[in-house]
Amino acid sequence: MLCGGRHLRFLVVLLGVLLPLARAQQLSITPPNADYHLIQDSARKVYGLSAFTHGHRHGYEEGFHAGDEDYHLRHVPNPTGRSSKLNGYKREYGDKKSYMHGFSIGFQAGYADSYSGQPFRSSQEIADFEIDVPPPIDPRAAKVINNYLPRIQSPTFDQGAEEGYKDGFSSSEATTYAPGLGELAGTRCEGEHQNQPAFCAGYSIGFLLGKDDIRSLRNLQQMDPAKIPANH
Repeated sequence: MLCGGRHLRFLVVLLGVLLPLARAQQLSITPPNADYHLIQDSARKVYGLSAFTHGHRHGYEEGFHAGDEDYHLRHVPNPTGRSSKLNGYKREYGDKKSYMHGFSIGFQAGYADSYSGQPFRSSQEIADFEIDVPPPIDPRAAKVINNYLPRIQSPTFDQGAEEGYKDGFSSSEATTYAPGLGELAGTRCEGEHQNQPAFCAGYSIGFLLGKDDIRSLRNLQQMDPAKIPANH
């Protein structure tokens, strides 16, 4: 019994030492206020490259919550009439205007999905879409190059995402799901924007988001009037 008691005390002491160390190691790997979508989300690579798509994801989540709240409080659906101050923007996310644009339209899509009874849309679709974006040029190297070459502003992944979203949202192809839409959009982009792989990779992702969002909003528009509460 004495020996067993010593072993038990030893294990308690050992756990008391190891658990804080493990916790400290976890904190050193994951910053305390780190954004889940940039650290663990399956589409973190996309969100790290695009403030627009990152804002869209935050907006979708906030909108989904708002739509659920309005439905259960028997409010008439109004995805554009509600806004959220909880946009989650931080300077390190990139261009604020791009992020807020994504947040606004993502909010409407999330609201529409929730209110019309559609399932919460994961980011797996864009996570599964393979993107090949060349690494950015080191600023020091870019400075040297710019001394000898004319400065040409190359469209970015984020700009491509916004452009692709606009086309996907307005495209008749986007009203119904069809496998390969992202690849088709990317091929079309590459034909019009040669030697701009980052832009076209973003364009493909944005096209998919736009296609999904127009479906979400149309589901809300076509919702059975009997399921929509009367305006009080």
